[in-house]
Amino acid sequence: MAMLLLLGLSCTAASAAPPATMREVRTTSLLGCKAPFTKCVETATVATPAPGAGEVLVQIEGSSVNPSDVDTVQLGGCGKGCGNDFAGTVVACPAAGCARLQVGDQVWGNGGPAFADFVAAAESHTSLRPASIGAAAAGTLPEVGLTSLFGLKRTVGKPSDPMPGGNPWAGRANLTVVITVR
Repeated sequence: MAMLLLLGLSCTAASAAPPATMREVRTTSLLGCKAPFTKCVETATVATPAPGAGEVLVQIEGSSVNPSDVDTVQLGGCGKGCGNDFAGTVVACPAAGCARLQVGDQVWGNGGPAFADFVAAAESHTSLRPASIGAAAAGTLPEVGLTSLFGLKRTVGKPSDPMPGGNPWAGRANLTVVITVR
């Protein structure tokens, strides 16, 4: 289960230029960390990233901590920032512009470091967020959703089989997925 992480971000109007610096959560050591993992992270002030070709700059409004994030911290793997899931608002596109998204769009996606005020994320890994899902909830879904999709893809073969590409259910009829909610 993903735990919600909110950094208490200050809001910037979509038309205002992003600040020169921002907060970002990173590990204190690249050599790894013994539990509890929370003792091995800090909030650092770093330069706000500039989006490159194929990227958008997103002001993060929601993110989550997944088991893979804890593993990454314990192995010392996020010295340049932690986190993967994000939801927020597009605040900048590179000079050449964005292909699908524009400044002001409410989005969600995968890309890091996401435990920060802003992330320069691949536009191809960022999508419009459904209006029915708030930013806090949307920030918890991308990695969990991919994990669920991969689990469903694995059901078409043996556990030792490689992950099937594309749509492994093509040509199959009457497949049902049951999702229970408590």
